[in-house]
Amino acid sequence: MLDASTFCRSTTDAMASPFAPDWDPTSPAVLTDQRAAYDIQRERCPVAFGPTGQASVLRHADVLRVLADPDTFSSAVSDHPAVPNGYDPPQHTAYRKALDPFFAPERIRHFSPVCRRLAVRVVQEAVSLGDVEASHEFALPFAVRVQSAFLGWPALIQDELLDWLQRSRAATRSGDRALTAQVAQEFEAFVLRVRDARLDAPPTQDISTELMHTRVDGRPLDLRELASVLRNWTVGEVGTISASVGILLHWLATQPDWQRRLRAEPTLLPQAIDEVLRIDGPLAANRRITTRPVALGGRELPAGTRLSLNWIAANRDPQAFDAPDTFDLARDPAANLLYGAGIHVCPGAPLARLEDYLDLLTAIDAELTDDEAVCLQTVGVKEKFGLLRLMFEVLSHEETARQEVIKLLTWRKVHRLACVAQARSASICMCCGLPGHLRYGRWQRVSCDACERSGSVWYNRQVF
Repeated sequence: MLDASTFCRSTTDAMASPFAPDWDPTSPAVLTDQRAAYDIQRERCPVAFGPTGQASVLRHADVLRVLADPDTFSSAVSDHPAVPNGYDPPQHTAYRKALDPFFAPERIRHFSPVCRRLAVRVVQEAVSLGDVEASHEFALPFAVRVQSAFLGWPALIQDELLDWLQRSRAATRSGDRALTAQVAQEFEAFVLRVRDARLDAPPTQDISTELMHTRVDGRPLDLRELASVLRNWTVGEVGTISASVGILLHWLATQPDWQRRLRAEPTLLPQAIDEVLRIDGPLAANRRITTRPVALGGRELPAGTRLSLNWIAANRDPQAFDAPDTFDLARDPAANLLYGAGIHVCPGAPLARLEDYLDLLTAIDAELTDDEAVCLQTVGVKEKFGLLRLMFEVLSHEETARQEVIKLLTWRKVHRLACVAQARSASICMCCGLPGHLRYGRWQRVSCDACERSGSVWYNRQVF
């Protein structure tokens, strides 16, 4: 058990000596068990200054107050472009209006089959390897693949993106500003290559191309703005996705009863995922800065005070969540700060729920069946009249009446799933995996407008 006296002060002590640090959030005592340390600090001193002068905001109510008042608590905390998270209204409003359509429900619905295929592939690869390290060998590759597919980036650059992510994390941990700036320049060069490769492409080719043609206040995004958006959609999202997958896998491994219930009631998955990630959050904090003197959490903060909004501590606040360590699906989802709140609420929450968890958990469950006496064998996948036709067999190791019944029930279940997949193939481009349409001519095919115009459909037909 952590000893609070070793790493934090109370609010009373802090007010008696306001210029001394209240705690060090990077100390070994805190990093050993962050959740427990945050819980202790929240109760002893909910607005706590660290040795750098930055104040951690740990109570749920105080975090909500900060999020609701961008005039007093500004997001403009960096000298470098941070689009749109580092801006305040009205500038923030203009960028969000331009960027939010990328995460519209219809767009996410069309991306779902692509995400599902990637989830299945990653799970199958992991199962074939046997023992894997969940975070770096499983969750992180999944996050990179899905995010690259969402952005329309080819598989060839995924390894490069992984290497850059590792360098970026190392630079951030080092605290070396020169190294951090160098890594940021590397990403701008990476984005420049992405942009140059798409200069002559139609605006609808993929998300990255569409982003290049997006206009804010009547002008397109410049290179630094484009790099900022893509860095936010890669560095931020990939890290959060991989951490979330690891947290969920650990929770499922320790909760066999809930495993069984969620298999039986898959409609509970969205609520269950959000509740697990409330208890053990994947994202530690976001930054703000005060624009004027203000009182918060019993402390007087001067203008220019840098704040760290601690999401993990806020989502475990007993004043907002009764018995916060208890997994409870009856909680009010509006109180959960997993995706933020206010004007900066995460626009990609639908995508996050899709790509991080639902499809991946479903794929895992499909691979790790409890009944090893029955196995599913894929016979083939063929294109016929523009649609995919899935062929399979259900086999058993025993020739008993019970096994024949299991085989029949399994076949019916898989047949229903196959029919759904075949129907979905009518709206997925056979070249890029993005939304498409069934087309007629010399041969029936499913393609998006961009691949149809570029001739990619005919090329792929000749190759495959």
